[in-house]
Amino acid sequence: MGFVNENITETDKARIDFSNIKHPIYKISIFHGTWTVDCERDIALIPFGGGRERGENPWIFVMYWQGKTIDVLLYGSVIIDPEKNIEATWRLGRIGPLEEISQEEFLKTLKEALFTYGIMTMQLRDKVKTVNFEF
Repeated sequence: MGFVNENITETDKARIDFSNIKHPIYKISIFHGTWTVDCERDIALIPFGGGRERGENPWIFVMYWQGKTIDVLLYGSVIIDPEKNIEATWRLGRIGPLEEISQEEFLKTLKEALFTYGIMTMQLRDKVKTVNFEF
């Protein structure tokens, strides 16, 4: 099936202890209720928001990977053409310890999830025509 953007289901809320998934910087639980998930592989990209830093847009995610969590810092940018189509670019800042997951497998899966996630604004995701990766 692959990755899809969805609200976290009640089944997943009962199965996963989201109180243990902490913001990588503030170390508190911030639960928005949405994710980009591949249910068959039990992998999900959970957005924690972002900000603005030296002209870039840093975005913080946690990748839920079969019961483990991995912190991910990315920098995102968008270009909007005259027809309102969006091209998103993601640049890797850093990733947390991968332990038993190879970096190659992790980055491949992260790209799949980000391609589905698209960009930071839910209302514009259907306008994303291209997603680029600088990692």
